[in-house]
Amino acid sequence: MELFNIRNKEILKSATGFGGGIGNMGSTCGAFVGGVLILGILYGRTSLKHFKEKEETYLYCSKWYKVFVSHFKSCNCRDILGVDLRDNNLRKKYWDEKANREKCAKLVVGETAQMFLELIREIEEVRK
Repeated sequence: MELFNIRNKEILKSATGFGGGIGNMGSTCGAFVGGVLILGILYGRTSLKHFKEKEETYLYCSKWYKVFVSHFKSCNCRDILGVDLRDNNLRKKYWDEKANREKCAKLVVGETAQMFLELIREIEEVRK
């Protein structure tokens, strides 16, 4: 939200459950899903009748998926982090390790933000 100067508390609230692969289920990475959310905010439709915006956003999201999976080899949190976050004991032990927190913050979230910004630059170049 900071990168794109989006000031809306409801968006942050709505994304709260993305962490840990959607509520610590180890499923789809929250950083990836956050990118999908931002693509919708930037390019999505504002009416059900806006089919062009819908199709463009789907195209951007599919490209985002391919970029993300190409880099991390999966879009699932448990594959990327190498831990089953559904297990409370494993999750606590994993997050208690500073190196694991840094891996998620710097490696996953940091690299995801860089890749996402590059995708936005590419999209904007094409849209000009």
